[in-house]
Amino acid sequence: MRFVEHYNVAAVELTANDVRISTVDTTLNDLAGDYYKHDGALLAYDHRIKLMDDVSHMLTSIPVEQRAVNDMLAQAKLTTNPARHAALQESASALQKSVDRQRAVAYDLSNVVHVLMDKHGSEDTMEARIQETLLPGENFSAHLGDDPVPQPGDEMPVRSGPEKNQTTAQDVMQYSRQKSIIGANETRAATAASKVVTTCVQESGGGAGDPAQPVASPRP
Repeated sequence: MRFVEHYNVAAVELTANDVRISTVDTTLNDLAGDYYKHDGALLAYDHRIKLMDDVSHMLTSIPVEQRAVNDMLAQAKLTTNPARHAALQESASALQKSVDRQRAVAYDLSNVVHVLMDKHGSEDTMEARIQETLLPGENFSAHLGDDPVPQPGDEMPVRSGPEKNQTTAQDVMQYSRQKSIIGANETRAATAASKVVTTCVQESGGGAGDPAQPVASPRP
């Protein structure tokens, strides 16, 4: 069944990205903790590579999700069965909302990667460059606001980890809310998908044993 085939493609990719989103949640916490460890630079390197790998896979798979959803929306326009049209439209629309949220999360995480790659050290600041132009013994003491980007392991840790009330990258990205919305729409899509299959079975005169069934609802 064409609908089931494309629904399952989208659902499988969405589920895989849900797992990556949950994994990244842990990775971001690990990265935050790296700034409070003596070997933070080495740990942050490994965690950054892991983050980049998950984000790369998300950005690669999201277009696959989108193509599958686009096909489902096209099917909804072609069907003449009112019940099937409504269920197709509902399932595809719900999946589209999940795809959009995953895409937004992936873009936000890409920006996090770019920030982590920023190696703007003290030697790169405007103050340091101006100092290089002065004669020996002359000092430039003005602060131009061009501070170096702190790196894990740069300074001696004064505590074992971030403060409990410290704002995290997940807070800024509204990570928990995004995961909740993605999961709720995937559940809606799965419920509507079952209705689509039911209308097809009823129309063909088949029974409950029809082998073409949508996969279980993905959850983040």
